Parts: sequence; C-alpha cells; structure tokens
Amino acid sequence: EYARLINKILKYNENVGNKYEKFFHDLKIKSWIDYFMIADIYVLGLGFGFEEFDLWWLLCRRMRECNSEIRGNIIFYEPRRKEDECKYMSLNCCGVEVEHLDTSINHSTPADETYQEFYKKAIKDISSKLANAKSLKSATHNAIDSAIVQENNEAS
Repeated sequence: EYARLINKILKYNENVGNKYEKFFHDLKIKSWIDYFMIADIYVLGLGFGFEEFDLWWLLCRRMRECNSEIRGNIIFYEPRRKEDECKYMSLNCCGVEVEHLDTSINHSTPADETYQEFYKKAIKDISSKLANAKSLKSATHNAIDSAIVQENNEAS
C-alpha cells in the first residue's frame, strides 16, 4: 500500500510542478498533499516511523521546494524515547519541530500512564498554539484593514 501511495504522490507532484512557490497567493488546494506542503501541521499519535516513507519523501520535497516564507510549521509530538534519537534528528533536518513536553518513556512508569499525561499536555499545547495563531492572524488582518482605510482616506 505504501508503494502505491508514493506512486500516486509522485504522479500528483509531476502534474503540480513547483506551484507552491509560483502560485502561493492564488493556490487552490486540491489535495491533502497541498496542505502538507504549506500549512501548519500538528502531528500527535502518528509515530513518523521510517516505514512511513511517503511522508518522509514529502518532508524532503517540502524542504527542497517551499521557501520558509510560504511553508507552514510541522510540529511532531511524542514522548522522548532514547531509541528514537535518530528519528528526532532526521525530523529536525526536515524542518519538523519535535515536542517532547518534558516527557520521556522509561521503564519505571507504565507506558499507558505516561501516554495519557503526555496526550493531555500535547492537546493543551496544540490548543494554545492554535489560539495564538488565530489571534495573530486576527491582529494582522486588523492592521491590514487599518492600512487600507488610511490609504483610502489619504487618496480621497
């Protein structure tokens, strides 16, 4: 299934070309791939294992083709596990922010308790980031609206 999916992604991208840079302001979203390339993405509950090579391929394409001005943030949430340090470094190299929220999986605490607490922290963190993004977007729109009103007043 992964091989079929990566084949579909490759075909989609052949048709798309590098539209993300060229047509960013007029971009019409046609696929989840478009969102993945330019939107803010919060990853919780997906392990981002190396067998998810379709997503890793998209991460590499995203870094290669989308400049940082149009590329959203991808934030990956997972309790730190010593055996996954290579994955965390690889994600960072692909422009993904890794959030452990001061939580590690160790042998002294049952994993289900650790994950429960971690998911609560992660959901709270995501909610906070979404609220901040919404207020920032609102403030930006208000500033733009004010500039337009001022410009129109000066023109008349």
